[in-house]
Amino acid sequence: CTEGALRGGCGIVTLASVEPVFASVQARLPECILLSCRPDQEGGISRENGDILLQELSQDYQALLMGPGMGNTADTKELVLQLVGNAACTVILDADALNAVAGTALPVPPDAGVIITPHPGEMARLCGCSIADVKAHREEIALSYAKENNCIVVLKEHRTLIASPQGELWRNTTGNSGLARGGSGDILAGMMASFAATGMAPLDAAICSVWLHGAAAERCSRRMSETVMLPHNIFFDLGKLFLEQGIQYPSPKALSEVRPEPSPVSGSSKGNVNNKMEEIQIRAAIPGDAPALLDIYRPYVEQTAITFEYEVPSPGEFVRRKHLVQHY
Repeated sequence: CTEGALRGGCGIVTLASVEPVFASVQARLPECILLSCRPDQEGGISRENGDILLQELSQDYQALLMGPGMGNTADTKELVLQLVGNAACTVILDADALNAVAGTALPVPPDAGVIITPHPGEMARLCGCSIADVKAHREEIALSYAKENNCIVVLKEHRTLIASPQGELWRNTTGNSGLARGGSGDILAGMMASFAATGMAPLDAAICSVWLHGAAAERCSRRMSETVMLPHNIFFDLGKLFLEQGIQYPSPKALSEVRPEPSPVSGSSKGNVNNKMEEIQIRAAIPGDAPALLDIYRPYVEQTAITFEYEVPSPGEFVRRKHLVQHY
């Protein structure tokens, strides 16, 4: 996740962990700042670090990512609940941080947004239901949890869903089975934190990182195949995407010019979502060539009926596009 944040364009990334972790990270990522934490009895980050970490966060940090590699201990649970409830920045919860808040009301900080990034198993633990239930009712469960806990839910799987507390829903259209490896989600969480740190609204950071993560994986598979590619291989393709779309630095203007305004998804938390699905808007900069818009979404166009509303931007400018998806 640290490299995902660095490669996503974040100016300063601080890794807060215990000393044994630094030994393996420092040689690979000398660019990140290391913040040493006291270990608990099981070797993870002790709950005693809470006040120190909150003090550190008050020093102009724009995003906090918790979870990958933290361990599922009593100290982890107490530390996560303390930090997520008091952070004055965007908070992203992944992996062990999700296990820490399972069965507990999510303490949303007053001045910032919370993004959670569960896979179906983690979502089932959060909701107290089975994995089969999550897979059968993905849209309803993601929307229900987002509304009830005032957070953004990124429910990862094939065609990842992003749900907002306002009842908005997006379905991602990029990615492949090459991402079904340990470490892929860590990279996504790091990218998400990086985009939030550049000033993007939490919802925009979630949408853009999910789309770009999948788009980079598709390109990577064309170079290496879905079988051979590893999570870290997508960084090369992510860089190529940025360059081709004229993004030298992923600022809020570069990645998301306006906040999406999707149509609401109808259906109750227990019912079926009807055929008129959500508006999906993923910002991407395509200078000059209008047909390139269709090229980016070609795999999706082949599978669904889709309408485009767009303007051709001049080089260096960015465009808002709306997609209305009709399911069959």
